[in-house]
Amino acid sequence: MAFPPVAARGDGGVTRSESESAWTGLCERIVFEAEDTGFVVAKMTPLGSEETVQAVGVLKGVTPGEMVEVHGHWEENPKWGRQFRVASYRSRLPESMQGIQQFLSSSRVRGVGKKTALRIVQQFGEETFRVLEETPERLQEIEGIGKRKAEQVAGEWRKAKALRDVMIFLQGHGLSSGLAARIYETYGAEAATIARQDPYRLSLEMRGVGFHTADKIALAMGMDRDSASRCQAGTMHVLRQALDAGHACIPYRELINEARKLLDVDRDACVRAVAEAFEEERIAIEDWGGEGDALIPNDKAVYLKPFQMAEKGLADRLLKMASLPGKIRPIHGDKAVAWVEERMGLSLSQEQREAINALSTSKVLLVSGGPGTGKTTLIRAMVEVLEGLKLTTALAAPTGRAAKRLSEATGREAKTLHRLLEYSFRKGFARGLGRPLDAEVLIVDESSMIDLPLMYNTVKAMDEAATLICVGDVDQLPSVGPGAVLRDLIDSGRFQVVWLETIFRQALQSRIVRNAHRVNQGQFPILRDEDGLDDFFFIEEEDQEKSAELVVSLVKDRIPAKYGYDPRRDIQVLTPMHKGTLGARSLNEGLREALGKAHPQSQVGERRFQVGDKVMQTRNDYDRDVFNGDVGIVSSVDREEGQVWVDFDGRRVEYVASNLDELVLAYAISIHKSQGSEYPAVVAAIASQHAVLLQRNLLYTAITRGKELVVIVGTRKALGMAVRNDKPARRYSRLKWRLCCTMDRTPGSLYPVTEDLQGNSHGI
Repeated sequence: MAFPPVAARGDGGVTRSESESAWTGLCERIVFEAEDTGFVVAKMTPLGSEETVQAVGVLKGVTPGEMVEVHGHWEENPKWGRQFRVASYRSRLPESMQGIQQFLSSSRVRGVGKKTALRIVQQFGEETFRVLEETPERLQEIEGIGKRKAEQVAGEWRKAKALRDVMIFLQGHGLSSGLAARIYETYGAEAATIARQDPYRLSLEMRGVGFHTADKIALAMGMDRDSASRCQAGTMHVLRQALDAGHACIPYRELINEARKLLDVDRDACVRAVAEAFEEERIAIEDWGGEGDALIPNDKAVYLKPFQMAEKGLADRLLKMASLPGKIRPIHGDKAVAWVEERMGLSLSQEQREAINALSTSKVLLVSGGPGTGKTTLIRAMVEVLEGLKLTTALAAPTGRAAKRLSEATGREAKTLHRLLEYSFRKGFARGLGRPLDAEVLIVDESSMIDLPLMYNTVKAMDEAATLICVGDVDQLPSVGPGAVLRDLIDSGRFQVVWLETIFRQALQSRIVRNAHRVNQGQFPILRDEDGLDDFFFIEEEDQEKSAELVVSLVKDRIPAKYGYDPRRDIQVLTPMHKGTLGARSLNEGLREALGKAHPQSQVGERRFQVGDKVMQTRNDYDRDVFNGDVGIVSSVDREEGQVWVDFDGRRVEYVASNLDELVLAYAISIHKSQGSEYPAVVAAIASQHAVLLQRNLLYTAITRGKELVVIVGTRKALGMAVRNDKPARRYSRLKWRLCCTMDRTPGSLYPVTEDLQGNSHGI
């Protein structure tokens, strides 16, 4: 067999052919397999060739002795030599006696060694698989195999065959081999049956399987476009998309219209689907309207049921807490302020003093302020006063980075809210109504980042007599998750709010702080060096490609040369988007190539890592003490064992194939992902191509992430668009209304299933 040539194009030390190719060969042996991901290193002999080659990729279910058709490309790895990178594959059971023997003695059919496999094949020959399938009791004809052993061999054979059937079925419907392997790991031998009978179940229960993937399988199998199952899945998909966009609920009309577009069916089919979901209590429906609510005439709000319960529960709990007496005894405000000022050796602003005075009068206290207004100083002062009153105080923040900063600033232990509430992936929050927190006062920093479910679980875990103090900057971007909780709490008028507006003198010596406040007030930032300050710079560049090159140059050479910053640990690139020339993905590749040329790339499973890579943890992992948003540096990679080690501020954390998907490159990250963090230096790409996302609070958030230096690369037009756009995308939520409505009115009553808005008798 003539192999295609390997191209001379470099890719981090790996060269590969430009074109895809396919061939069929015999799997000789499995060199390495990651059980969790299905990543395999296999030795294979292509048909018509005597040369054994190495194939790498997700080959879940492939065993020695199988004939496998592989699709992918050839590459030259500097460490492992010539190998075939498998993108997809199809396999069939071996037909030769030698192949059957290899298959039976492989790891797929447990309990069958080489000698037993040889005896089975000698007894039944090419009929072996038919015997195992139809009359497995005949195995007892072989000396040394009794009834129990025969049942064991037959059982393992059925498992191996089920795996192959599942993989073939799922790949036959367009799923990648990696995704097919994960589906099999989740459902086992039932995977193919589930996928055939209800493919939309995969989209509901499997990470990585979206509605469109499930829909592709369903339609390929002949499901009607307007079937109840498909329409329900589509409407639920629209609701989940609304959650991903930050909405706690969605207007009924909008839900129906979006579902119609997605499903390409008539309106009645979508109305019926929503009605069925309501009757099954998968969703909740309420009237819009009422004092304090954003009125949408003649419409209704539709929730996924758990989020309606969370919103209503949060409002009810906060109102009850605020109405009950607290555990902080009355204090003389002026004396308390004088005492804490002397103890800390500083003078508090008038607003900070107001917050100290409110400690004994407000069960729910909200504090908001921009950079340089003394939020952290206020928290330190409140902690001193509360400890002086002998009260048990807990400090928390939404992210690990924010909790660490809070701990360093106060000298006290601060935890993430998830850790404080003793969250586990399998059991959820251990702290709650039946097991409340011991804290008499809970102070939560970076409260603008808290979404609806997390805030609900937080207040649910507090004693009703405890005091909640939320500190944050309401003008920053809202939470990534659903809701705009801090804004809604403030706007409800139900709780005392302290606005920190005085900018301290030392903060005024920073153009970062000045420009942050200018942007927040709708003024264009100061771009020239007219004030003698040198911590904020703007570099104008219209061309996107040149802007990307400029970002790389700033990080790699210019900023380190002038300021001495480490390009990986001290400088963070921020951008509004993930896609595009100035998106996080493209910038990450450019920065990785510029900063990591000395380190050859290594493929671990389906992901590429190299020593020196700057990476971010994307999910909370309490077992290994790493959290969503934590940034570290890859310190070593073991490709053969499928392991990666990451240094998080001096702490070495191991990753294996099963959790490598929790890591992403972090040379450049989205501005949303930067919330709750501070970096010595920030390089922000703000260009016209980001127009759809340019908002005042986004630019404000980007600027306030820089502690010592901010450099913006982009256009004045883009900055102007962001400054002028002071109307962030609206988030649908009824939390404010629930808090505003009178106590004798029952908030959140479900709307009865009667008829839909157009008068159809079958709908809602």
